[in-house]
Amino acid sequence: LHLCMLLHHQFQHREQLPISPFEHQIAELTLPPQDTMLLASPDNIRLQATTGLPVLVEATTPSLISYVPQIGPAIDAIYREVYDYGFRIPSESAAPPTPWPDLWQQRSEAEWQDLAVRYGITHVIAPVGCPLNLPQVVAEEDYALYAVGIGEQSGSRLLK
Repeated sequence: LHLCMLLHHQFQHREQLPISPFEHQIAELTLPPQDTMLLASPDNIRLQATTGLPVLVEATTPSLISYVPQIGPAIDAIYREVYDYGFRIPSESAAPPTPWPDLWQQRSEAEWQDLAVRYGITHVIAPVGCPLNLPQVVAEEDYALYAVGIGEQSGSRLLK
């Protein structure tokens, strides 16, 4: 109960969390939370708390499987599609996974759009050394924010 109260307090007062200048820039873009879904590296943490925006997955997402095993296959599928690794024991003949930064750099804008349609992703945060084939919205010395525009035929718009 005390932990729940602390977490609720921290969420309500998240401006007191250590927020990087980049996270401040993202929060100041005034993206509507109901129309936004961020995607970042698999080791990201605190991004949702510091920006106030939904995040597809973060470092703690896989731990949810131990509480609700039924979501394991869905989380595994997301990690396989987005980061090229999952939580199942690979077969001996399976090719080693592509490191996610390499995969992200190789991904075409159309492939990003397919992921956006599937998972509702509107923006991707990547290290500056990992440029993506997407329009860049904001950048600073360590990270860049990219917009995933979903074609006009879907009725969605590019959020900036």
